[in-house]
Amino acid sequence: FPICVISNSTSSPSISRSPICILCNIKPWVVIFPRRITLNFQLGENLPQIMGDPAQISQVIMNLITNAAEAIGEDMSGTVTVRTSLMTCNSEYLAETFLSNNLAEGNYLKIEVEDTGTGMDSSTLSKIFDPFFTTKFTGRGLGLAAVLGIVRGHEGGLRIQTDQNSGTVFTVLLPRLPEGVGQHGNKTGTTKGTVKGLTVLIIDDE
Repeated sequence: FPICVISNSTSSPSISRSPICILCNIKPWVVIFPRRITLNFQLGENLPQIMGDPAQISQVIMNLITNAAEAIGEDMSGTVTVRTSLMTCNSEYLAETFLSNNLAEGNYLKIEVEDTGTGMDSSTLSKIFDPFFTTKFTGRGLGLAAVLGIVRGHEGGLRIQTDQNSGTVFTVLLPRLPEGVGQHGNKTGTTKGTVKGLTVLIIDDE
């Protein structure tokens, strides 16, 4: 996958910070999904907490899942996969990550949302974070702009890998809290619907 680094003018929303478990303590996600799309979760075990706003982190993940589902297309079947893990990031990796100027080497909580859609061309890729830009017939085009602002406000980074024949992967990096701060186990697995430590309400639109 080629990696895209995009300039941005989206401001960061205000944040009410507290230590949170990325998957245990956020509100249930409500995602409108047709039956032809499978939602998979591959969740890392014993992930550390982050400092952030639970509602905003929930919005980031929900927006990315919704965007991934829409990227598959109206008449195509496909899969959206959400992965979480702890990653040690060096300067080379962070240099290829959006908002890299604010990131230091170290351990980050990594959230990946991958779709099996058609991917994006360079023209679309250069505009996806512009407020009100959308390739869809309906919608306001604010989902990814909001994601970028929230990630910036949490002093994190965003990485995009896309291929017009292989879909897209959005990777969010959020700084972990130091060692010794509470940890919460999330069993790794693949499922459609409810995952241990996570509730997902899927609304079938067909």
